[in-house]
Amino acid sequence: MYYNKAALAETDVKTFDGILAKCSASKQFAFPMADGWYTTSFYFGKNLGYNVTYDKNLAETKIECDFDNATGVKVTEAMWGYAQNKGFKADANDSKITAGFSDGSIIAAVSGIWNRNAIEGALKENFAAVKLPTYTLGGEGQTGEQVQLVSFAGYKAMGVNNYSKNKTDALDFAEFYTNRENQIKHYEARGFVPTDTEARKDEKIQADVCAKAITEQLKYSKTQINVPSTLWVPMEGLGSAMITGAQSGSFDLQAQLKACVEAIKKTTVKNTDSGTM
Repeated sequence: MYYNKAALAETDVKTFDGILAKCSASKQFAFPMADGWYTTSFYFGKNLGYNVTYDKNLAETKIECDFDNATGVKVTEAMWGYAQNKGFKADANDSKITAGFSDGSIIAAVSGIWNRNAIEGALKENFAAVKLPTYTLGGEGQTGEQVQLVSFAGYKAMGVNNYSKNKTDALDFAEFYTNRENQIKHYEARGFVPTDTEARKDEKIQADVCAKAITEQLKYSKTQINVPSTLWVPMEGLGSAMITGAQSGSFDLQAQLKACVEAIKKTTVKNTDSGTM
């Protein structure tokens, strides 16, 4: 999470409520509520999730999801409460976030490392980054449980086919692409924190505020593997419904959550019809 340290203190950015206490309609906290890559972090924080069953060809045969159980309802209620806050920018996306930091209308935002240069360029000496905050399960301003947002942790893997016609060259390239030196170069070029443990010990990385924030957030992350192919569109729809609802004042939480989870779930029914007449 990026923030303007001229507007927020280190104690403020530990929680959603702390951040929003310093926000207003003209100084907002941006969170992409219509993006499932981000909003799932609310549910993951309460150990909710999904399970995918695959057949021998790695095709999805069954998808289960518990975002709509009793705990999931409370999580969604908390999200909906935040979406209605005038200091919370739920319709955030990359362009709105970078523009908001530039004109001062955004003082904190949850966004990716790819936006680091634009945000740091806008905030200059007031640029800061930290792990994701906690949110209040009972709703903003309540005395409910503080729940840590649990993010996706995405990694890129490089493999070499054992039957490659150019196996030696492929192995050489894989080693070149993933070695300590080039992971540091990748960090310097794009800001991605190395997975190589020795590369992480580099002085530049140890001192970098974003690298520190990402390393801390990895303690509260879920590896982005076995993710249902059906997850993204329904979660986008749920977040979009909250955004629209906050504007109109109408949001059927139970119905929207149920529809979202039903769209995520999947059960493949085997065809028992012999085809004879």
